[in-house]
Amino acid sequence: MFENATSFNQDLSNWDVKNVDNCDYFCSGATSWTKPKPHAPCWDCN
Repeated sequence: MFENATSFNQDLSNWDVKNVDNCDYFCSGATSWTKPKPHAPCWDCN
């Protein structure tokens, strides 16, 4: 979804992602997050 995004400026912390079970490449290559990310156990966008 945000693969290779160099800048993203929307707060995703309120996204309902509890049913997401595959987060492959959700934020792969994303180099800059300026707002909170969604909270889901299947990805690590640190």
